[in-house]
Amino acid sequence: MRDKISLLTRLLFVITLGILGGAFGVLAQGGAEIPDRIDHISDYAEIYTEQDEQELNTVLQALGESEGFEIDILAIESTGEMTIEEFGDAVQREWGVSANENLKRHLLIIIAVEDGRYNLVTTQGLERFLPDSELTRINNEVIVPALENESVEVAMTAGIEAMIASYREAVESDTPV
Repeated sequence: MRDKISLLTRLLFVITLGILGGAFGVLAQGGAEIPDRIDHISDYAEIYTEQDEQELNTVLQALGESEGFEIDILAIESTGEMTIEEFGDAVQREWGVSANENLKRHLLIIIAVEDGRYNLVTTQGLERFLPDSELTRINNEVIVPALENESVEVAMTAGIEAMIASYREAVESDTPV
């Protein structure tokens, strides 16, 4: 009888964890929670105003539909004990965006506010049009200067606009950057 109660208790514990995991995201290795994707912008750190978030979601939705270039932004407080790169890989796996997809053109921007870090994670399909060298240029010339003088929201929006412009230029010229 005692074994049955113990087994039942463990089973209820596992079911409870499964329910909570489904409601609040999944824990990655290192204990950091991977939040659910809400929309193109999943702002758990509240860096965007509601209006700006809605407007940018509309722009990013249209970009994905018309040009096949998808951008997702995940703003969180912290990655916990994980590096932001490890966290980005875990988010890609959890959200179903493989970095090895040759055809998909996807950029994931992770912003960890309390950690003071952000990371740009691309798929192979996007790297043809926005290689690391171009993202580094945009980072150094647009995002970093804007972060010194503006809010995270303004800096990231300016960076996204520069990335979209660079992507479009590469696609129009049919010459990767």
